[in-house]
Parts: sequence; C-alpha cells; structure tokens
Amino acid sequence: MKTAQGLRKHLNKKLKCDPASVAARAAERKKSRRLSAKTYYYRFKRL
Repeated sequence: MKTAQGLRKHLNKKLKCDPASVAARAAERKKSRRLSAKTYYYRFKRL
C-alpha cells in the first residue's frame, strides 16, 4: 500500500469476523482515515 487510501481499500475487503479482528480493523480504519485526510490536506489545500 503506497497511500493511506490504498490502505483503506485493503481494510474494507472481507476479513475475519471475530471480535478482536473487528476491533483491530476499526482502529486501523480510524488511523488510515486520519492519515488520508491529513495527506490530502497537505497535498491539495496548502498550495
């Protein structure tokens, strides 16, 4: 995964459904959402 958006796509794929996996995935999604928003802001908004 080169970008945070790529990581988000990867995490949205069908994965294991046990509670620990679901919680870990939710945390990773949250982190990647934050990273992708930050990189988007720096790339396009601060010109």
